[in-house]
Amino acid sequence: MNIFDMADENSDSLRSRYDSLRTRFQSQSNLPILDEFTELIKDSWTISVNVKQWDINSLLISGRYENVREVKRKDAERLQKYREELEEYRKLELPLDKALEGHLKNYHVSRLIFESEFEDGEKFKYAALNIGGLGAQKYGLYCVVFKRKQIKEYSTLVFAREDSLNKYVDYRHGVNVRQLAEDISNRECVHCMTALKHEGGIESTAVCDWPSMICCSQDYIEAITADDLPVAHIDSIRVSKKYFKPHFDLLYKHWLSEVSDDSEKYRLTVFKNMLELMDENKIRIEVLSENGN
Repeated sequence: MNIFDMADENSDSLRSRYDSLRTRFQSQSNLPILDEFTELIKDSWTISVNVKQWDINSLLISGRYENVREVKRKDAERLQKYREELEEYRKLELPLDKALEGHLKNYHVSRLIFESEFEDGEKFKYAALNIGGLGAQKYGLYCVVFKRKQIKEYSTLVFAREDSLNKYVDYRHGVNVRQLAEDISNRECVHCMTALKHEGGIESTAVCDWPSMICCSQDYIEAITADDLPVAHIDSIRVSKKYFKPHFDLLYKHWLSEVSDDSEKYRLTVFKNMLELMDENKIRIEVLSENGN
């Protein structure tokens, strides 16, 4: 089954449901706010991935955003290379499934079920629809935002209304393909799907808070692609001022030669390496307030 074809096939249904939504808003004399919302999505959508600070360094060094399978395969190759230097480890087994289970924990089985249902499932990279803000911070306090111009050219890209594992996978019955088929969108209809999902919050949420309504730790629209996500496609990395300021203070403290604690030195080294790698790759940092503005 091809998940990207599935998204294309749902386009007519999404447009029809969106037309009905516009009719309801018009009957309530509030169509302008719906049009403003959908125009914002159409004009500014892209995708983002939230990661931890040390993962940014790995991402920038590797040159591309990798899914967990790719990361674990690369780690296994590294272990394979260096275990030859230690005789007691030469017979060490390196099963990929065990490494994936350790990383994905409770989601291991669900991820295998979901990816085995679709063509090229092992190549899937997961991100989120983003029109601004700090993203889904529960996955990491740094929000890596990709360039819209490049994302629009990807040969494979779909959006799921909900998190794929929490909403569409059941241990006993596998993937709920019927529900997913109704909830999935290609890039041309993502504004329709987003409006349908958030119709209840469009009016009650301030315009400046729409980005965090669409993508936050509690709720987001999942993006899935099988394309490569090279570092050259990263537009910016966003972080909250609350989290960034202590690291900047540490950098200033180092400039004054006042850093002596080993744990501070480690934090500083990781932070400096990140900034240097971002400079090398011409990636800008955006420091935002806690509400993502």
